[in-house]
Amino acid sequence: MRDAWEIVKKEFVCDMRSRTGLGTGVLFAVSSAVSLGLAGSKFEASASVIAGLTWAAVLFTSVVAVSRTFIAEEEAKTADLLRVFGRMSAVFWGKVVYASAVMICLGFLQAGLVLVLLSGSVADPLMFIASLASGCCTLAVGLTVCSSMAARAGGGAGLAGVMAIPLLLFVLAPGIAALRASLGDPLPNAWASVVALVGFGSALCAAGPYAFAAAWKS
Repeated sequence: MRDAWEIVKKEFVCDMRSRTGLGTGVLFAVSSAVSLGLAGSKFEASASVIAGLTWAAVLFTSVVAVSRTFIAEEEAKTADLLRVFGRMSAVFWGKVVYASAVMICLGFLQAGLVLVLLSGSVADPLMFIASLASGCCTLAVGLTVCSSMAARAGGGAGLAGVMAIPLLLFVLAPGIAALRASLGDPLPNAWASVVALVGFGSALCAAGPYAFAAAWKS
């Protein structure tokens, strides 16, 4: 646990220096949310439209913000140091925790901006928080695993995004359904969508370390 926390702190310090992850993610999140707000300012957006636009924007923001998790290590020539001095499990979970924290911040920032600009309102705050938090964490885990494989394959962030998008599209359906319900659109068994998000994220957390280990040792 302590080793993983050290990786989290390292990620934060490196991100603040380079501003390639969180900084780029904030810029993309704000610009995309403002663009959606300007495009939808002439009509009254329904809860389903707001939910769909929000999750599409969050999905692509995640690719911009956290797809370079391991690729940056390869480019900076620090990946070999992590392999020598860092425990594999600590490296993986440290990266996942930091990526999840970044995505939660960006997801709520983006969703808040879209709601304000499209004049939306939250009817169920608990479901709103649960759907966004679980979905953002699932995106972070999936992109972390894909980033590790893309880095070892010699690809850039674009390759990680291409690898991750088909996998992470499964987040959209339950994510949109849960967010629609939280915005006041009556849906039966809306909490089942949140459970689906948590279940998919848990499956990625269970399988992710094995995929990461195969890429990390190669």
